[in-house]
Amino acid sequence: MKELPNDNFIGQRPEVREVKSPIEYFEQYFDKAFVDLICDESNKYAKAKNINSRFKLHPDEFKLYMANIFYMSLFGMNNVRRYWNTNSRIALIADSMALNRFEEIRRNIHFTSSLDSTDKFHKFRPILDQFHRVASSLAKDEHCSVDENTIPYNGKKSKLRQYNPKKTKKWGLKLFMLCTGEFGLIVGTQLYAGKTKNANTSSLLKSSQVVFDLAQVLEPNRNYKLAYDKWFASPLLMEKLLERGIHSVATIQINRFKELNFTPDNLMKKQQRGVSEVRYGLSGDVTIAAVKWYDNRPVHIASTYIAIEPVSTVKRWNFEDNEEIMIERPAVVTEYNSFMGQIDNIGCLLSLHRIKTDSHIL
Repeated sequence: MKELPNDNFIGQRPEVREVKSPIEYFEQYFDKAFVDLICDESNKYAKAKNINSRFKLHPDEFKLYMANIFYMSLFGMNNVRRYWNTNSRIALIADSMALNRFEEIRRNIHFTSSLDSTDKFHKFRPILDQFHRVASSLAKDEHCSVDENTIPYNGKKSKLRQYNPKKTKKWGLKLFMLCTGEFGLIVGTQLYAGKTKNANTSSLLKSSQVVFDLAQVLEPNRNYKLAYDKWFASPLLMEKLLERGIHSVATIQINRFKELNFTPDNLMKKQQRGVSEVRYGLSGDVTIAAVKWYDNRPVHIASTYIAIEPVSTVKRWNFEDNEEIMIERPAVVTEYNSFMGQIDNIGCLLSLHRIKTDSHIL
């Protein structure tokens, strides 16, 4: 059995801090300087559209506007005007701001006057940069995970929206997220801008490059553990990450990991359910442990720091005997499931509290 490299975490573990008030969390991302910038850009945009415009957005009013936007996500009405309608009126929203003023702010909200045609996100680049700056400064857990999420958007004019037939909401913006494994905080994001004509100068697959880019916010040589799925995984990615002192655990596509020579599926299926086997391979000087576990179907997972041992047990239903049974589960599967769970929870919360007020910005 080959030995995997030392994976003892030597970074600073985040402390459980006192829970802040909602406005304190809001102001962590929307600080005074950034709110002033948004108000100034919005006022300039309104003036540029109409020289006689009397529109003037103040910081306190912007905060009230955002509070209403967040509160609307709890109800999910498709038409903003319903919050002021007599039959569906939400007093906390309707009493805080007139409908006409709300719609006027929504028409004029702006983040920049830049016209950088090389940046597809130039219209809201400041808010992306601000979010990244604050999120990347948050304390990171030893275990982190990367996954994608779709922000539903049906605007026909936007070239940024993507189509994914496997998602419930098939049209939207593709967002890649780096999240902490224990507290479930988003500490890195990347929006997908679609296919580019520029040549890929990196030796990594484009999907793998996403993980590598997001991992730059993790301090090198601290033995962070990073989980991601088979769409991103490749041997070279695991090698590049470990060169930065970041370990990997990921589901894999067998065609990207050559010469593993696992037992064929039909033979493993005949064995006891829960059987597993490990194969070791090299990418450069990095040892990768690839595990095949047969549950009700084969699962392939690779890691640079963990393999089969220690084995745990998990409950499964045996349809042949119509009873509950216990089967063995490799440590690498347990590890992967435990830390991908937080990012799945984030995706669930985002889907439950969508902000359905579209903007002209896209």
